[in-house]
Amino acid sequence: MRRIGAVFLAGFLAALCSGGPAAKAQSLDLAKMTCKEFLDSDKARRDLIIAWLDGYYLDQNTMGPVMKLDKFAADLQKLSEYCTPNPTLELIAAAEKTVK
Repeated sequence: MRRIGAVFLAGFLAALCSGGPAAKAQSLDLAKMTCKEFLDSDKARRDLIIAWLDGYYLDQNTMGPVMKLDKFAADLQKLSEYCTPNPTLELIAAAEKTVK
């Protein structure tokens, strides 16, 4: 499990630091993003967004500064499944139903 987590984190950091299309955007307003835009994003961007959302909804009183990589994968799956039939829904509204 540790190896999977390390591989995920290494890939995540590489995508974050790469000079690809995601690096061109200086900011990403998730309040304006729709489910369709999220689903149409590449894997690196979806991974970055779900990591941010998990941190945003983190209950620091119970978890502290702990990254639960298996939770990222589960939350990404739930959010994607919720967004698929609701492409015009704002991403934050979908996250409120699935990631919290």
